[in-house]
Amino acid sequence: MQSAVELGESELSASTCISISKFTSSVSQAVNSPMPKTITIENKSRMIKGILRAKYCDTFFTQLRGLTFRSRLPREEGLLLVGTRDSRLESSIHMLFVSFDLSVIWINSAMQVVDKVLAKSWRPAYFSKQPARYVLEIHPERWGDFEIGDGVEFKDA
Repeated sequence: MQSAVELGESELSASTCISISKFTSSVSQAVNSPMPKTITIENKSRMIKGILRAKYCDTFFTQLRGLTFRSRLPREEGLLLVGTRDSRLESSIHMLFVSFDLSVIWINSAMQVVDKVLAKSWRPAYFSKQPARYVLEIHPERWGDFEIGDGVEFKDA
């Protein structure tokens, strides 16, 4: 006769195996999906030093993949996570499996910077103080390139 603990562990194991299988499949699709097109980001309110190119991530899988499992991010590169509308929740990010810090810039549909933060690696979540549609993840040395209220333009988007 099985004890209640043994029965619970058996049920948990079967359920966990299915969940892990689904998660592994999603991660595999995200990792193996092609990276999106590259765009250029310009600050319309101030000059920034050097070009800034970003991958235009407008699908679930490109956003899931993000910068996870990368060892570094070159100063002139970044990611632009594209949402469907201005939202604090939908523009939130995590830093799990990201092994380096990032400057994170939140941009609304009016193409204005609404918030920014220096995101530390391996932190569970960051949220913008104001609703945003776009999240720009860039090298931490680019922190001063954008200020709240700046106008932004995406070239080749």
